[in-house]
Amino acid sequence: MQSVSLAALSFAIAALLGCGSSRDPALGGQETLAFVMCQTPVSAQLRAPSNARFPYITAPGVRAEHIGDGVYKVRGFVDAQNGFGAMIRTHWTCEIEETPDHEWSLREFEIEE
Repeated sequence: MQSVSLAALSFAIAALLGCGSSRDPALGGQETLAFVMCQTPVSAQLRAPSNARFPYITAPGVRAEHIGDGVYKVRGFVDAQNGFGAMIRTHWTCEIEETPDHEWSLREFEIEE
């Protein structure tokens, strides 16, 4: 019974990872991952990144779109504490690229004040 469960889990993980991922990044289709990858540079700019709350990609005000050649334009917001401990919503934009070897490279980043 455990070997069947382990096999099913292994299959599910392989399916999620793409089994070696022969997918062409230039074709897009990774909007959610682009949104997640943009959260790292946003968090690095925050005073209290451990308290940051990012919305789901489906939230109003969040948008991720493939603009061509593996490049994504992402807009979003984060709720995080300011220097006085108050939760403040900060909007941001990010342009990020998935390279042919499936690495992510930040192209542009802006926090809107």
